[in-house]
Amino acid sequence: MRKFSCLAGFLFLVLFSPSSLKAQTLGQIFGGYSYIRTDVPVLTIAGVSSLCAPPTCPVPTGSTSIQTNGWEVAGAIKTFPFMRLAADFSGHYGSFGGAKISMRTYMFGPEFAIPLRISPFIHVLAGRAHKNEAGYAQAVLATSFGGGVDVKAAPFIKIRLFQLDYFRTTFDGQVQHRPRISAGLILSF
Repeated sequence: MRKFSCLAGFLFLVLFSPSSLKAQTLGQIFGGYSYIRTDVPVLTIAGVSSLCAPPTCPVPTGSTSIQTNGWEVAGAIKTFPFMRLAADFSGHYGSFGGAKISMRTYMFGPEFAIPLRISPFIHVLAGRAHKNEAGYAQAVLATSFGGGVDVKAAPFIKIRLFQLDYFRTTFDGQVQHRPRISAGLILSF
């Protein structure tokens, strides 16, 4: 037990010493690929499903999940040694039965990261999500909780290996719980 305590103390001093905290940057900008599954209302008649977007289809008979691909751009400014204020913007696009579907989000919140060469982070974000289903648009509250891992590749460049978020919205009066996955490049300043 004593060896473990000594090892834990040594690691704490090395990882969180003033010299390692000075290595942090003031802020960063992330850009990359993003994937999310989104739910769309459908009308099924005689076994054939089609997009059911109000006002042309006021009573959907169900919903289905579609795959949407897109982009994510985020910026973060350091406020405290392990905390940043983050702004996250994304756009996701797909289609169902020939109808185009898009969703855009903008969310803000705190982000906590450990400033190491391989840097894990977590964040809690809240904002708005806008969804357009074949011309029918909705805007609702969006929340996200998640994290990921960044790896330093060069003095001002990091690679976001992955970011996995629990993403929650309330489109069409229904609560949607879904994962959002992202990866890309980070420029630090």
